[in-house]
Amino acid sequence: MRKLEKLKAIPEEQFFSDFRNIEATTHLLQIAIEAMTDICTHILAKNLPSIFNTKTLADYPC
Repeated sequence: MRKLEKLKAIPEEQFFSDFRNIEATTHLLQIAIEAMTDICTHILAKNLPSIFNTKTLADYPC
């Protein structure tokens, strides 16, 4: 996120004049999205019953 903040500080005309800024921003956003997806997957895997568990969702209290 710090790297994105640095890129955000570049004036718009200067930012778009160098393709590396656009490529770097795209890459950093992709990495951030992948990290959020990994976190969500981890949370779901930890909190949902296993498919191999013999209990059903009805066996868990609300």
